[in-house]
Amino acid sequence: MGPGSLITRPAPADTSSTVQFQGITGTADGTTMIVYIETRATQGSAAFPITSSTQMGVGYQAAVANGFRNVWGEPLQWMEMES
Repeated sequence: MGPGSLITRPAPADTSSTVQFQGITGTADGTTMIVYIETRATQGSAAFPITSSTQMGVGYQAAVANGFRNVWGEPLQWMEMES
């Protein structure tokens, strides 16, 4: 799972009169959405890999490894804590 893992499909063309909020529909869990926003709105992240936050750290680390840049065009920084 990573920043590009949001599963999407195009909205049907004839929904303009029946759907209040048009766009691309998709499904994702909460951690995927956190990674999506976090990689775009931050300059860096530090994580201690435990339970639910582990997937968020993995997604952020993958974005760093792939050279992803935030909305300001800056490369992301990553640090993983150890016990």
